[in-house]
Amino acid sequence: MKVTGVARAIAAVAAAIGLVVAAGAANGTVRATRPADVPTIPALSAAQIQSQVICPGPDRPGSAAPDAKQQVGVAVAAAPAQLVQTATTGGSVTGQRLPGSAGSAPSPVTAAGAVVSTTLTGAGAMLETGSGALAAGLTGTQSSLEKSATVRGLTTLACPSTPTTEAWLFAGGSDPGRVVRVVLTNPNNTAVVARLQVVGRSGLDATASVPAVTVPAKSRSVVTLGAFPAALATAAIRVTTAGGPLAVAASDSWSKGETPVGLELSGPAAAPATAIVIPAVGVVGSAPVVRVAVPGTRPAIVRVQAIDANGAVAADQVATVAAQSSDEITLKDVPDGVYEFRVSADQPLTAAAFTASKTSDFAWAPATAAINDSSAFVVPALPSGSQATLLLGAGRAASVELTSVDTSGAATTRTVTVAADRPTVVPLTLGGGVWLKVTSGAVNAGVFLRSPDASGDVIAATGLGRVLLQPNGVDVTETPR
Repeated sequence: MKVTGVARAIAAVAAAIGLVVAAGAANGTVRATRPADVPTIPALSAAQIQSQVICPGPDRPGSAAPDAKQQVGVAVAAAPAQLVQTATTGGSVTGQRLPGSAGSAPSPVTAAGAVVSTTLTGAGAMLETGSGALAAGLTGTQSSLEKSATVRGLTTLACPSTPTTEAWLFAGGSDPGRVVRVVLTNPNNTAVVARLQVVGRSGLDATASVPAVTVPAKSRSVVTLGAFPAALATAAIRVTTAGGPLAVAASDSWSKGETPVGLELSGPAAAPATAIVIPAVGVVGSAPVVRVAVPGTRPAIVRVQAIDANGAVAADQVATVAAQSSDEITLKDVPDGVYEFRVSADQPLTAAAFTASKTSDFAWAPATAAINDSSAFVVPALPSGSQATLLLGAGRAASVELTSVDTSGAATTRTVTVAADRPTVVPLTLGGGVWLKVTSGAVNAGVFLRSPDASGDVIAATGLGRVLLQPNGVDVTETPR
């Protein structure tokens, strides 16, 4: 239905009479000063409210990888009923593989707050679509824990709800036995063309870059970049699209000879800016490294600070990164723990932090965009003794309502105050879900995971993005009087 009436006017009127309307759900003008101008807003049907989650799926099937047989876990959940601010009834969460030939559809989500887990095999992504009340707070996480003779490591990715037309990925290096695969997932009904530009210390590397990859409709493509040459030891990968947006992720696997030493799956870093935040950087026995990309035409003077949960600065380092290039900054003498990294510069940049658990695994933690409304995460059901840590950081004081759902389905809500320049660390329940509602200010959020193993701990990190508790729906019509 076509709408008349401005979003902010209707939202103000709705708030005054106890209603909640999705942001952006109206346009035009409404005079809210007269009772006759107050619109009657009916509840939207289940078909009118939708949200989605896009997980990349296994990246090795169909490739020349030594262990092409691969399975990953995907856990999906919709927000608990007490968080859903809508009169909409009914709804569902249904999944499909992209392409459909990759395998059967996963089990549907039928109850708010319930975590539904699925094991994926085959060369395909997964698209979960929520409708009605179950569209609210829909979130999904892809994870894997591999300990074979050829592949070893823990991976975790908060699956995006919104595809993108431009993304910066950080993965790979010039180390022998290191392979990068970029997974491009197309949830659209038409084909999309992607371009991959690989940038190193000397700028764009045309040989390693891929000028055009066509991703068919409702499908995905995996681009294997392999091991990079020495000039790309600090590689950053810029993905741009034509014809529509894509969901983008990078797999980074590493073996030394016949010994696997790590695996990670990471999503895009935040868009370039002069001040960015990398939350949930876990330091486990090795010096963390911040990889920085400067896309502009001027060199950047870059400052990196590691801040612990007490607000103490554990490291503070400055370096210059050339224009239109990528480079690394190593932070020495940082004690083990979980940190927020702040990266600032006089020119726009983006970045991710690389940490290693000695020679047993590694993690990439990307910079994230600040969240001023809501987010969510489903915690992988890792083995006993594993830890999942949520880190919330804020440049100015913020407040967050944190709703956690455990494996039995019980939900608890508490208020978390995030002090300015002092990140807050929150332990998470394995196998459960957590929803964040920012009530004041804005936060950067990420999760660090660590699982013990006799051969050395395995680790993973992921940044959190926006997950709407009130998804947009089809707008209502109001005829001005």
